[in-house]
Amino acid sequence: MDRSQTILVMVALMTATFLTALDIMVVGTAMPTVIGQLGGLSLYTWVFTAYLLTSTVTVPIYGKLADLYGRLPVFFTGVAIFLVGSALCGLAQSMEQLVAFRAIQGLGAGAVQPLVVTMLGDLFSIQQRARFTALFGTVWGFSSVIGPFIGGTLTEAVSWRFIFYVNIPIGIAACLLLARYYPERAAHRTRSIDVKGAVLLTVGLTGMLLALAPGRAGTGIDPTMFLLLALPSAVVLTAFVAVERRAQDPMLPLGIFRIPAITVGATVALLTSAVLFGLTSFIPLWHQGVQGGSPTTAGLLLMPLSVCWSIGSFTGGKVIMRFGFRPCLLAGVGCILAGCAPLPAINPDWPLWLVGGLGALVGIGLGFTSLASTVATQNSVGWEQRGVATSTNLFARTVGGGIGVTLLGTLLTSGLTQRIIETRIDVSGPGETPLSLANAILEPSLRSALPPETLLLLQDALSGALGPVFTGAALFGAAACIAALRFPAMTASGLAAQQAGRDTAVSPPTVQGAESPNEVRAETGQR
Repeated sequence: MDRSQTILVMVALMTATFLTALDIMVVGTAMPTVIGQLGGLSLYTWVFTAYLLTSTVTVPIYGKLADLYGRLPVFFTGVAIFLVGSALCGLAQSMEQLVAFRAIQGLGAGAVQPLVVTMLGDLFSIQQRARFTALFGTVWGFSSVIGPFIGGTLTEAVSWRFIFYVNIPIGIAACLLLARYYPERAAHRTRSIDVKGAVLLTVGLTGMLLALAPGRAGTGIDPTMFLLLALPSAVVLTAFVAVERRAQDPMLPLGIFRIPAITVGATVALLTSAVLFGLTSFIPLWHQGVQGGSPTTAGLLLMPLSVCWSIGSFTGGKVIMRFGFRPCLLAGVGCILAGCAPLPAINPDWPLWLVGGLGALVGIGLGFTSLASTVATQNSVGWEQRGVATSTNLFARTVGGGIGVTLLGTLLTSGLTQRIIETRIDVSGPGETPLSLANAILEPSLRSALPPETLLLLQDALSGALGPVFTGAALFGAAACIAALRFPAMTASGLAAQQAGRDTAVSPPTVQGAESPNEVRAETGQR
C-alpha cells in the first residue's frame, strides 16, 4: 500500500475501534437512567452480561472464519449484526427486551475488535504494530472524552435510546472505507468449518455464565440452578476439548496453548478484563445511586481510566521496544492492582478526584498489559493462525469481562437485597421487592419523591453492597499479578526474527516502507 492508502485504512480501522469503544462508554453511563425508567434493577448486570456472553462465544468463531474466508467478509457480517442489534436496543420497551437485543448486538461485536487487531497484524511489522496499536489506544481516550458527553447529553436532553442509534452511521462509515481501501488477501486453504467445536463451545460457555448469573429475585446464585447448569456445561466443555484434539481443522487449535506467551497472555487478559468491566459497570452506579450524580458526571468519572489507557499504550510501546514484553506486562498488572486495592473502602464522602485518580492508575496498567499480551500473541504464530491466535487473546478478555461482571453483579444484587431487608424499609406494596424499591434512587424524578430517611437508607444499602464488589475487582487484579510472573522473557527483535521465518513462504500484504526484520533488530538491538 502507498502512504495515502495506508492512512485511509488506518482511519477505517480506527473508526471501527471507535464503534465498540463508544458503545462501552455511553452504555455504562446511561444504564442507571435506563433502570430508573424501565425498572428491573435485578437485570442491571444482564444488560452487560448478555452482550459479553454472546460476544465471548463468537470471538474464536469469527477468528477462525477470518483465517478461512478472509478478513473483510467476516468483519462486514459482524458489523451488520451489531448495527441491527443497536437499532433494536433503541426500540426496547422493557428491560427483558433490552437484554435480548443486547445479546444480538454482542453477536456482531465478537467480530469487530478481534478482526481490527488481526488486520493490523497482517499489515504491519512488529515495530510498527507496537506504535500503531498504541495509536489505537487514543481512540479509547477520545471515546472516553466524547462518550460521556454524548451519552449524558442524549440521555438527559433527548432520550437514552439514541445512545444506541449513534452506532449506525459510525459502523456504516467504517465498512465503506475498508471496502474501498483495505487490501484483502484471499485465504488459499481448504475450507472446512468445525461445526461440532463451535456448537460445543457456545453451549458450554453459555451454560457456565448462566450458572454464575444472579436470579431475578436478587438473592444471588441459586445452588440448585448452579448445579443443573454448571455440571452439564463442564461436561460439554470437556467434550469440546476432546473434539478439538481430533478435528482436522479445529475451531480453537489447542496446540497454540503450548506457547507460554499465548497461555499466560490470555490468562492475564482474562483477569484484567474482569477488573475493567467491574469498574466501568459499577463506578457509575456508585456515583449516581450513592452520591446522587448525573449520567454526564458518572461518565466523566471514567474518563481518567480511558485517557490513561491511551497513555499507557504509547508508553508501553516504548517499554516493549527497549526492555521487552515481560517488564511491560509486570508494570501493567502492578498499576492495575495499585488502582483497585483502595476501592473496597469506597464511601459516599470520597471526592471524585480520588476515584478518578485510581481509575487513571488502572488505565495505565490496562494500556501496558493489553499491548504486551496482544502483540506477543500475534507474533508467536504465523499468518495462517494469526486470526485465531489474536481472537484467543480477545476471547479471554471477553470471557473475563463476562465472568467478572456476572460474579460481581451477583455479589451486588444479593448484598443489596439483604441490606434493604435488614433496614426494615416497607416493601409490601403490589409487586414491590427490595430491588424494585432500589430502582427509585437511580431516577432523579423518583429519587426526589422519596422521604429523606428512606433515601438515606437506600443509599447506605447500595454503598455497603458495592464494597464487596470492589473487593472482588481487587482480587482479580491480584490474581493477574501472580499470573504475569510466569510470562516468558522475550523481546521485539527476537519475535520479529521468528515471524520472518514463519512468513517467508506466504507473505501477507505489507505497508510501503515497512521495516524488515533486520531493520527491526538493528534499531532495537538483538537480545
